[in-house]
Amino acid sequence: MVPEMDKKGYDIDFSVGIIDSSSVLGPIIPPSILMVILASITEISVGALFISGIIPGVIFMLGLLIPTWIAARKRSYPTREERLSYNQVLIRTAKAVPTLLMPVIILGGVFSGVFSVTEASAVAVGYAFLFGMIS
Repeated sequence: MVPEMDKKGYDIDFSVGIIDSSSVLGPIIPPSILMVILASITEISVGALFISGIIPGVIFMLGLLIPTWIAARKRSYPTREERLSYNQVLIRTAKAVPTLLMPVIILGGVFSGVFSVTEASAVAVGYAFLFGMIS
């Protein structure tokens, strides 16, 4: 990502800082494999860990997003080259819905008790495989 950001005119230090600091969001925001591993080692509920990661993850994300947005504005970094029409936004959103359903399937299945965490991973792989074959 850094070379592409460099091509667009972003400072290398800024690009590396964004990527480095945001890399810790993956383990915090569910579904996270590290939470599953931690739960299995410490015998804590995976569902409880997933729920406990949502609010800190969102707060951390906003804590990264707001200063980054302000710094990018101050430094006049480039924005999106094209503006999307309302119809284009709707079309792209509709195309993204199946992908966005995977966390809903995983978390909804685990929290509702329909399947265990291991079964949720198998369902997610099956869903991704089928969706990949269709699209």
